[in-house]
Amino acid sequence: FKCISKINLANTFDEDASNDEIYKSLGQPIVQNFLEGYNGTILTFGQTSSGKTYTMVGNQKTAGVIEMAIDDILESSSNGNYVLRVGYIEVYKEKIFDLLDEKKPELKIYEQKGEAMTNQKQFEVDSKEDVMKYFHEGNQRKQMGASFVNENSSRSHTIFRISLDSTDNNDVKISSNLFLVDLAGSEKPDMSKNSFNEGLFINKSLLALGKIVRQLSEKNVDVKN
Repeated sequence: FKCISKINLANTFDEDASNDEIYKSLGQPIVQNFLEGYNGTILTFGQTSSGKTYTMVGNQKTAGVIEMAIDDILESSSNGNYVLRVGYIEVYKEKIFDLLDEKKPELKIYEQKGEAMTNQKQFEVDSKEDVMKYFHEGNQRKQMGASFVNENSSRSHTIFRISLDSTDNNDVKISSNLFLVDLAGSEKPDMSKNSFNEGLFINKSLLALGKIVRQLSEKNVDVKN
């Protein structure tokens, strides 16, 4: 089993950079590591309405990072012995919910072989249509609401997980996970009770994540085990 930790900061792009440019520069190397047996994470981070969801999900005219990653994974895995599974969770007010379960149950975190895990549902997929079906199904269940600057804003952090089990040319078994994360945006909390609490939880979690990213980037982490 392999794991990899890398920090890439997208601060070299100008405001006109396309999703394709961003993916090829920052996302594609992580996807390639994932296919080689390393765990990886791609996430967007910033204020509400800064373009995070557009970068990750895209729209009807432009593919997002998630769709481009799925294309690369399926193309690279098409000739091999592999099993792909997907899962989808959200973190809302510091609680975890399964977006691929109709009842949307709260999930618990447990540790397995040094990794933090949840008992989320995962479904085997073998085509882009299968993957996108589960992705869109989960999106219908995630927490949405209006904010000061966005009428239809994500009120939770979502993590789309792709798990790969495969065998390489030397019959070595490979298991890895790719986490595609769309974070809720930081913002000034609305003074209405529910929105205010949502904003507090969002900003608190983003502050903690920002400190972690800053610490890791300053140390230029690139560790393989």
